[in-house]
Amino acid sequence: MQLKISSANLSNRINVTPFELNEGQPTVNPTVKATIKQTDSQKKILEIILSNPRINQAEIAEQLNLHRVSVAKSMSKLQKEGVLKRVGSNKNGYWEIVEK
Repeated sequence: MQLKISSANLSNRINVTPFELNEGQPTVNPTVKATIKQTDSQKKILEIILSNPRINQAEIAEQLNLHRVSVAKSMSKLQKEGVLKRVGSNKNGYWEIVEK
């Protein structure tokens, strides 16, 4: 799975571990790990989905005391980041949290 990151947010979203070559020249570790920052709402949404993968956005919004549109936007961002995936149809499907 590829993680797409825009160049504008690249500096905020990539952890780089420097190391030195034999000549003492610093460089960048080729095993760069991408990190995804999540808001508190997104973290709470993921917790709710873990407990009930078949929950819908309206039910999540009710539990978090948020508007459904806010939940939908947060979930859309999680899907674009590859953290959240919808399996099956809108009516009979379920949410899956993708391990990174």
